[in-house]
Amino acid sequence: MGYETAVQTAVFQRLNNHTALQDMVTNVYDSVPETATLPYVTIGEDVITEADTADTLGVEASITVHVWTDTASGTRGRKQAKTIQGVIYEALHRAELTAEGYSIFAADFVNSQSFKDVDGLSWHGVQTFNLLIDKR
Repeated sequence: MGYETAVQTAVFQRLNNHTALQDMVTNVYDSVPETATLPYVTIGEDVITEADTADTLGVEASITVHVWTDTASGTRGRKQAKTIQGVIYEALHRAELTAEGYSIFAADFVNSQSFKDVDGLSWHGVQTFNLLIDKR
């Protein structure tokens, strides 16, 4: 498993096993099936940057998490997206993440935004988290 896969796996496992998040969304996806129903979360893009030290091989990983909700009622839409983003923040910020063969030293929130998607029907929330990870 490479750094990219380790980061993806650690974030996916944390979100997929987070009870409060699972109570709010239909699923956490890497690849969204055509049959998916809103609201759901997707693990998005990542940027991996070398962060070796004199005695360790490591990277800093910046990864995005996407929230998708609809506008069907007053409890959905932007408010729902932001509420779900709050739970994701609680799940990932300063969390102890794991990935086989790697040590993850930090998981820190960077930023968050929400906006109406180009389809005009759904709200899209985007959050970025940074992870520091070394190969064991």
